[in-house]
Amino acid sequence: MSLALRPLLHAAAILRPPRAASVARFVHHALAGLEDDTDVDALRVRCERELSERPPVDDATALRRLVAGDALQLLAHLDTVAAQVEAWEEPRVALAAAARRSADALHALGIDFDLPTVHVAPGLPPPYDPPFLVVTSFDRSDASRFGVAEGLHVDARRAVPFVAECAVAHALVHCALGQRSPHLLGRGLEEGLAELLGALHAASATIAAEAAEATFAARLLTPTLTERRERFLDAFRAACVLHDRHGIEGMARLVREGRDAVKVAEQAVASGALERVPLERTSAGTTLHEVTARLLARGRPIALGPLAFHLAGALRSGRRVADAARELALPLAAAESAARELFERAFVLVLSDEGEVLVDDLALLRSCAATRYELPVPAAA
Repeated sequence: MSLALRPLLHAAAILRPPRAASVARFVHHALAGLEDDTDVDALRVRCERELSERPPVDDATALRRLVAGDALQLLAHLDTVAAQVEAWEEPRVALAAAARRSADALHALGIDFDLPTVHVAPGLPPPYDPPFLVVTSFDRSDASRFGVAEGLHVDARRAVPFVAECAVAHALVHCALGQRSPHLLGRGLEEGLAELLGALHAASATIAAEAAEATFAARLLTPTLTERRERFLDAFRAACVLHDRHGIEGMARLVREGRDAVKVAEQAVASGALERVPLERTSAGTTLHEVTARLLARGRPIALGPLAFHLAGALRSGRRVADAARELALPLAAAESAARELFERAFVLVLSDEGEVLVDDLALLRSCAATRYELPVPAAA
């Protein structure tokens, strides 16, 4: 296995999500302090040692145990994942091939554009270089204005399997619109169309459709709330509404007609006047509609502190917190504090004044992975 552990573990965590609130933070914590980033055995030994240590007594020790347990589960599938992402042994080649295949999928929808050059380097050229982007598209106008090579620019530091392929496919929709309308700003509904047609539809020509869907969930359906992400999801929901009314052909037509048409549609959606969208009504079809319906229905998981997450596994209606604390060898005060979090902050159970669980939804939430443990932001982030 010649790929570094970071991209491999990240890819595995997308396909088989850990119980953590963030895949990226989970991978950072799992590999923190590991001297050799290709030494799978060293990571396995460290995880096994952590799980054999004394039971957790606070958030820090609970976090280490949870991360170790999840990492150990993923290590069992690493060979299978490595076979799926073996092209990443040459990232530039892999990303150029991904761009070609995704472009072919968009061309099949009648969205014609010149295949851009894919530039891979540490960092992104300004001014389109915010820390949350993996890929950005510079059209001819951008290239002239900012003195940057035209094409797709990929941040090699942040590019990992599945995420990068979806980001490249997303950026290709911006590229197609930029070649048609370089004088207009690409934002708003365009982001939703790029995610729908690019990251979910076109990327499926490069990675499996299931991987594209899982990548969307790992990136966007997390407990973290940010204004930027909420606006992005608003744009995606708007694109999904239009897709339901006008089908994938209608979405492709908007892109074919350029940013002027996209902005007319955006204005109609934002005004609540869907009848003013200049597209014919048609069926959305099934496959892509089913993917977007699943994603939009899922919502965000509930974030719990690591100790509260650990304690939740031993609680159920009719059980006292003190009994769960004894079973898990937790200090009673720490268990009581974690139980209050489950009640007052997460509202996944109700506690009596005597510390008995009166009613709960813990089993339901565990069965659909709707609770996740929080991880602190890495110091270097």
